[in-house]
Formats: sequence, structure tokens, C-alpha cells
Amino acid sequence: LHPQVMNAFSHEGYAVVGAYLTFGVAGIETIEGGFKKIRIQPGLSGDITSCKCAYDSARGTISVDWKWNDGVFDIDIEIPANTTAEIVLPCTEENSLVGEASGIRYADGKVTAEIASGKYHFKTKAALA
Repeated sequence: LHPQVMNAFSHEGYAVVGAYLTFGVAGIETIEGGFKKIRIQPGLSGDITSCKCAYDSARGTISVDWKWNDGVFDIDIEIPANTTAEIVLPCTEENSLVGEASGIRYADGKVTAEIASGKYHFKTKAALA
């Protein structure tokens, strides 16, 4: 074989898979330029019941580690310095969010809240549709 055969594993096709896992499954999304404000909205499905992801943004590492098991959704989130985040988590039972956040709102099977930089753990009661 020629030594140049398949020498680039950073092919566009692989990037699409990485983007799907980071932005779709882990749910990391930028709201304001330069990752000043981000949204964490995990993409749950019946087939994927856990995800661990770290994304090196312009402001630092954003990490998401979530698990869904027996109607309970657990998530650990790390937000870098000088960044705020809106979190949107599955929640089928109002007032079931466990964790510290501000601006908590329940609607349409989800809970939305605001967090500043730091490390967080949240838990909700959530059933998959």
C-alpha cells in the first residue's frame, strides 16, 4: 500500500460525528459569541442513556457528564470562568430539580435555569417520550 493511504483521520466525515456527539448528545451550544453564554441541553433518546463530554472552548473547558436511569436524570456540568449558562434538562415532574441554580422555570417536560461558572450537579425526575 502507498504510505499516504488514509493519512488524515481528521476527515470531514469524522468531524460530523464529533459535532453530533458534542452538540447533539452532550448538548453544548453557544448562545453569545466566544462562548460568553452557552446552553446545555442534552439530547436524550431511548438508545443513548449516558454521555460524558469535554469541549475546549475559547474560554476554557466545558464538561457535561449525564446519565438517565429508571426515570432519574443525573448531570454534572462544569462551566469555565467568565461564562454563564442556560441549562435545559428533561423534567416530567415539576419542582423535582435538585441542585443550585437561578431563574428556574418548568414547561413542556423540561426545566430551564441559569448558572454561572463553576461545577454543578443536578438531578431531575424524567421519563423519555
